[in-house]
Amino acid sequence: MADQPTGVSSLKTLDNALAVLSEFTLETPTWGLRELSKKMDMNHTVLHRILRTFEGWGYLRQNPLTKEYELGLKILEFTSVVKQRMKLSEFVVPVMHELVEEVGETAFLTLKDGDKGVTVEIVECDRPIKFNVSIGTRTPLHAGASCKVILAFMDEEEKPGVLPESLQAFTARTVTEREALIRDLEEVRETGVCVTKGEFSDAVCGIAVPLFNARRKVVGSLTIAGPGYRMPDEETPELAEKVMNKGRIIQQYIDRFGSFY
Repeated sequence: MADQPTGVSSLKTLDNALAVLSEFTLETPTWGLRELSKKMDMNHTVLHRILRTFEGWGYLRQNPLTKEYELGLKILEFTSVVKQRMKLSEFVVPVMHELVEEVGETAFLTLKDGDKGVTVEIVECDRPIKFNVSIGTRTPLHAGASCKVILAFMDEEEKPGVLPESLQAFTARTVTEREALIRDLEEVRETGVCVTKGEFSDAVCGIAVPLFNARRKVVGSLTIAGPGYRMPDEETPELAEKVMNKGRIIQQYIDRFGSFY
C-alpha cells in the first residue's frame, strides 16, 4: 500500500493531538498515560509523544507525584483572549449583575458549541449554593434549562446531529425519553422560556431564555438558577419575566454588534 501524502499524515497527527487535548474535561481533568491510551485506543508511544509535546508548550503539565497529566496554565491565555473578544465584561456581565440583584439568584451565560452548551460566565448572588457547573463546563443540550432552551430553538434539521442515541441521565428528573423531550421542547418554543427543576442538579431550579445571532440562529442562553425552595412554582412567572427582560437587553446588544464577538 502506498504511503499517505505528507499533508494527509500531518492532518491525522493534528487530529489525534486535538482529540487528546479534548479528553481533559471537568469530569476527567487528569489522565495517566495507560488510562488515556486505553480510553482512546491509541498506541502508547504515539500518545506519549503527543503528551510530551503539549507539556513542552505548556498546554499540559505532568504531576511529579502521580505522574498524571493535567491542563497547564498556557490554556488560560486562550480563555483571556476569547473573553476579551466576546466583550463579556464590557456589556453582558453588568446586565447579569442587574438580573442577580433583581431575582436574588445566580445568573449564567451559556453559549452553544457543537453538540454542547458551554458556561462562559457566572455571576453569583449573595446566597450562592454549590452548582455542578463552573466556567468552562460543557453540558449536553438535553439537560438543564440553560442548554435545553438552546436545543428547543435550534432548527429542526440540526437537532438529530446533536442528540446521541442514548440520552444521559444526570438526576432522576432528567428527561431521557425522546418523545417526552420533544414535548418539552415544543412547550419551550411556545412560551419562549425554559423552566426545569432538578434535571441537571438535584433540587436546583433553572429558568432560561434563548439568545440569537443576526441570522436568528440560536447561539446561547441567559439563565438564573437556585435551590427549589427559593424558587417555588408560584414565583416562576415573575422570575421568568425578569429573565426575559434582561435577555431582551442582551439580545439588543447582539443585534447591534452582530454577535458576542
